[in-house]
Amino acid sequence: MPEGGGTFFRMPDFLQIWPKGTPLGGGQPAPNPVYPQAPTSTPRGEARTHTAAHPLSGHRLVAVHGNRVRYPSRAACDAYTVVGITTHAAEQGAEVEVAGTGEIVTEPSWNLVPDQPVYAGESGRLTQTPPTSGWLRIVGVAQSTISLVVSLQVPIHL
Repeated sequence: MPEGGGTFFRMPDFLQIWPKGTPLGGGQPAPNPVYPQAPTSTPRGEARTHTAAHPLSGHRLVAVHGNRVRYPSRAACDAYTVVGITTHAAEQGAEVEVAGTGEIVTEPSWNLVPDQPVYAGESGRLTQTPPTSGWLRIVGVAQSTISLVVSLQVPIHL
């Protein structure tokens, strides 16, 4: 064992991004590497209002495009622009509230398996079946058969 009880592996200096004692990201969300001007999720438990790029259904995943939100495509670039789940339907150009990380979204027509992850599906649909192509992103965890806790995770390219 190394002197002082440390580990055998020392992180190379070029990989040490944050100074010791600094909260990851300095307490701020990390910038979006693909779409830097995209808004990040709001602080836990806060919904954010956006303008709909096209008619949107309620309880669907949306991504920011310019200054409006739309359903994300399966293209890799959209994986990083997802901002949350709509809480209601909206017409094109109308304001829509989007639930971000930490919020609980409920929809009586859902039939979710509790305590299981919920993934981003086609055209903003939520699914508990992981995709097999494009990108995989967990967007929440089912709290019950009709509700989920939004938790936007880092996307994984398949």
